[in-house]
Amino acid sequence: ADQRATAAAAERDRMTSATRARHAGVGGALHRQKQEAEKDERVLGRAFTDMSEVMRRAGELVALAERFATATVRKSEKTVGSDPSNEDRKTSENDAASNEMREMLVSLGIASPVTKASAGALYHRQLSRQLADWLPQALAQNGGILALPDVFCLFNRARGAELVSPEDVLKACQLWQSLGIKNVQFRRFDSGVLVAHAADRSDDEVCAALMSATRRKNRGDDSSSQNENVNETVASRMDAFAASEALGVPPAIAREYLVMAEGHGILCRDEGPDTTWFYPNKFAEFSAVEPRGG
Repeated sequence: ADQRATAAAAERDRMTSATRARHAGVGGALHRQKQEAEKDERVLGRAFTDMSEVMRRAGELVALAERFATATVRKSEKTVGSDPSNEDRKTSENDAASNEMREMLVSLGIASPVTKASAGALYHRQLSRQLADWLPQALAQNGGILALPDVFCLFNRARGAELVSPEDVLKACQLWQSLGIKNVQFRRFDSGVLVAHAADRSDDEVCAALMSATRRKNRGDDSSSQNENVNETVASRMDAFAASEALGVPPAIAREYLVMAEGHGILCRDEGPDTTWFYPNKFAEFSAVEPRGG
């Protein structure tokens, strides 16, 4: 028994020495590197399995949300009845439910994003249509217009892991007109700023909103009669930040609209040391004066 115990102890010492030898020097470093690589592979395998499950569940949630939205509309149509007041109430409830559902779908992202692998040669055309289908909800939440860098960021956020390049987004926007897409439009301002906007957002509408904002300032000015002329001038001016508040768009885009309104003869500018002010154009109201003979 003592001999067997001694032999077992000797064998353990030999194995321990062999193990230490394997973990020493270059061989030990290679062995540890191999173990770490195997561990990383197991971790990555579990991570990708979990990610596939998350993406599958996300697709199911989007499909469920779409079915719920459709069911909500159908239920509302069935319960309206013949009472006009009931119809108005149901319409309002239906609109609120639809808006909430659209916001949920935007937050969930795009269920089946177009990729180069799936679309092939038709990639940009299909991407253009998908962007046009997705964009109106984002525009409605941002004043009806977005700079192209913002479109790029929001669209990629909605696409999840299937990211697109800035060049792909630009090409997709440029294809809207040739594809006959009417709900959104791509525009390049004179300064070179690129934007995407809702089709119903016209220059005439923007000019009218800017003029209305300056009139509201003038009517709201409660100044004394002796300072009336001075306050009339100050109250009616507008810079990019005031226009941004009036139009509900970022200041950079608001400035482009101010310059556009100036080009239409609606506003005129005064470039000061701190900022550029825009005023209602009063020159068109002046009557022409015939020059006196010499």
